[in-house]
Amino acid sequence: MPKTKLMTLLGIRPDLIRMSKLLKLLDNCPDIEHTFVHTGQHFSYNLDELFYKQLDISPPQYNLHVGKLNQSLAEQFSSLFLQVELIIDKVRPEYILFLGDTNTVVSSILAARKGIKIIHIEAGMRSFDWRMPEEKNRVVVDRLSDILYVYLQEYAVNLIREGISPTKISIVGNLIVDIIKEWEPKITRESLTSLVGDKKFFFATIHREENIESPEVLTSIIKSFKELNRKYKVELLLPLMPRVRSKLTECNISLDGITTCEPVGFLECLALQKYAELVLTDSGTIQEEACILGTPCIVVRNSTERPQTFECGAGFLSGTTKESILNIASKTLNIKRDSWKHPFGNGTTSEQILADILKRFNTPSSLKPWEDSHIEKAFKIGSKTF
Repeated sequence: MPKTKLMTLLGIRPDLIRMSKLLKLLDNCPDIEHTFVHTGQHFSYNLDELFYKQLDISPPQYNLHVGKLNQSLAEQFSSLFLQVELIIDKVRPEYILFLGDTNTVVSSILAARKGIKIIHIEAGMRSFDWRMPEEKNRVVVDRLSDILYVYLQEYAVNLIREGISPTKISIVGNLIVDIIKEWEPKITRESLTSLVGDKKFFFATIHREENIESPEVLTSIIKSFKELNRKYKVELLLPLMPRVRSKLTECNISLDGITTCEPVGFLECLALQKYAELVLTDSGTIQEEACILGTPCIVVRNSTERPQTFECGAGFLSGTTKESILNIASKTLNIKRDSWKHPFGNGTTSEQILADILKRFNTPSSLKPWEDSHIEKAFKIGSKTF
């Protein structure tokens, strides 16, 4: 029996981390001809090659290098579509696997137009905040997908309410639990000596468009970080991604009172979260990781697609004003560490996804309701109408 040709298309650091175990499983599966493509949406060494080494995964067969500092949205999308089309025509996959809600998943439009079946992991997440660029990306890729893997039952409910057939959906838990379960025993407090010494510290990250594109919002967040450092006399460490550093310089925002560093590797990031007194972030991935690691977390956003971290008692949503962040910080610091149980699964999500993919690939075409053509359905309805 010929192997099924599957291409995995990823673009950013959190996706590489989440997919690291599943990438290995796909590479070693005898029934799948797997091609790993990195769009290069993240383009610095610390956000790319370092993670292949730390996570012990093979580098991608192709890197499309679509990410550039200070490029416009149109520039990134045009480069993305051009490069993805070239690689699709070269590899000719039967399926393309996407994860998450980044700009990379928007290329699912191109894949669907070319008749390639789409698999989406992390499907069904909704913030119900249409202002978020990621919310638009999620809706697009979910509507185009033939197979959808969701972390939690409520995400499946979101999809069904939007008219997506339950036959396309599998509830599998969260990939990040697999990764933390494997790597947490290998991180130590001593590994952070060069970053924070042996002192207590807060760990913060910011990167989202809605937080860094507005000078007022960005200024407010940075002022709150400075005040936290002053009020609690605890060092606040803020790694700066290239785009964030550029925006801070452009807006002439001072970082006095905040300890900054270059972007950190995966193991360092896990250690910083595990040993911090408090995590402040606008990253959905770090929001989940902190919850799993047992560290109270403030999500510096106005909405989130991951409310489960608050519902289980691991933190709060703060908004982005200085006053709201400081108010929530006083509440969050009173949360007892490890006083909650995370809802994201038991650490076998990668194996569950591979098993389901193989089951679906090996099902006869006549028994694949998740691949029913919308066009065929439309003609059937139309024949009754006219």
